[in-house]
Amino acid sequence: MMGALAAPLGANAAELVFEGHYRARGQFFNSLSLADTQANENAEGSALLIDHRLRLQPGFLLSDKVALFTQIDILPYVLWGDEPILRDDNDPSPDDTPPVVLSPGVQPPTTEDGASTLTNLRATRVWGEVQTPYGQLRFGRMPFEWGAGMVWNAGNQPWQEFGDTVDRIQFTTRADQIYIMGGLETNAEQFVNEADDVFGVTGSILYATEQASVGVYGLHRRTNDRDEETRFTLTTVDIWADAAAGPLNIEAEFAGQFGGGALSEDIDDAQVLAFGGMIDVGMNIDKIRLGLSGGFATGDTDPTVR
Repeated sequence: MMGALAAPLGANAAELVFEGHYRARGQFFNSLSLADTQANENAEGSALLIDHRLRLQPGFLLSDKVALFTQIDILPYVLWGDEPILRDDNDPSPDDTPPVVLSPGVQPPTTEDGASTLTNLRATRVWGEVQTPYGQLRFGRMPFEWGAGMVWNAGNQPWQEFGDTVDRIQFTTRADQIYIMGGLETNAEQFVNEADDVFGVTGSILYATEQASVGVYGLHRRTNDRDEETRFTLTTVDIWADAAAGPLNIEAEFAGQFGGGALSEDIDDAQVLAFGGMIDVGMNIDKIRLGLSGGFATGDTDPTVR
């Protein structure tokens, strides 16, 4: 894989493309407490905050067949006014720490020893793409999204908070309007010399045209434990469809999860069986969009069991 990325550099200049956004978001809460006043009286009362997030998604087009993509978050969720600069040499007060009101500005968040933190600069994703005569090969830490995003969503929109990311190698091929994908992933590398990791096998088939799309996505994950009694497996199947007819658009998704096993030393013989679905109907009339959405999800019949 490293050779595939490095080989074209000798004959072709890399092209840099950028995507991203900056968001300054204000939030107001009439209370930060989910309990009564006696349980958490300090959280009662109104609260207002503003935070930052700059998300950059630079891509390096190394050739017409090889590309490298990254995602970088700068000052993610740092509050306005966080980390004021305090200068002891200009401090007129007798205390060791000058008053915050005398601060000349703010600085990136740091730890007590002056080191930078993850709230300054965070590389969250990096992956490579290679176009072959038979399809597209992707490998690395990449965003994970399918269908309407009901189960897996990359979280790249300015109003979204989090997103799904996977360490994976996958291959996608196409036959006319049918796209077939298969891949291997790991989302928990723990002790490298022990069989305690989590591995996954994934695949999808999608039929897509300009007017309609329908497909099914499957993901099977299991702990890499040789002992069947302490192994946990989870399988997810997601069916998605989208169709447009003139101003009318209908999108629907249905997913199910099932599996079981040991989650930890304290939780044995855990069983998972869950279903969820959504439907979104929209109609565009001139510059007005009318929409109706609905969804459902099953829950645990015993809320006291984790």
